[in-house]
Amino acid sequence: MLRAALARAGVVPEEALFLGDTPTDVSGSRGCVARGRVVAIATGRTPANEPGRADVVLDSLSDTERAVGVIGT
Repeated sequence: MLRAALARAGVVPEEALFLGDTPTDVSGSRGCVARGRVVAIATGRTPANEPGRADVVLDSLSDTERAVGVIGT
């Protein structure tokens, strides 16, 4: 599903940034592309210490400076 959405949008998976707040989101994103960036956001039911295979874990998107820093890289 993610690959199809990326293809429709004309985005190369390796250049995509995936955000998720559950281990399922993170593993699904990682399963879509091994080299894309995956960011876990600990705002769901999963605490930050269980990020799965995320590249980065944010406590929330309310830390705008850090969120933009992660997304902008």
